Amino acid sequence: MKELLIWWTNQADAERITKEQIEALPEYIQSEFDSRVGRAGRGRLWVHESIDLSGIEWNEKSPFSNYCLESGGIVFRKEDLLKVRDLPGQCTDLQMMPCC
Repeated sequence: MKELLIWWTNQADAERITKEQIEALPEYIQSEFDSRVGRAGRGRLWVHESIDLSGIEWNEKSPFSNYCLESGGIVFRKEDLLKVRDLPGQCTDLQMMPCC
């Protein structure tokens, strides 16, 4: 699980992301973003079926906990961080701590 991160976006973030930016992402992230857009985040995670993730705990000590609570998170592979980190939103590790 150390190889996984979360890309959190609230609705305003999601609306600022262009079609071209999404098309530049790996397909598994595109798929989860398409599912996430237009839905209330409320701290929910979107996890592609190719990613094995079970049971992470909410970290109230995270400096992003309030932001994450109003956002939705897409779990992605750490190897894809460079493709995600400059997009609107916040990237964290699985403990909701800043990763970049």
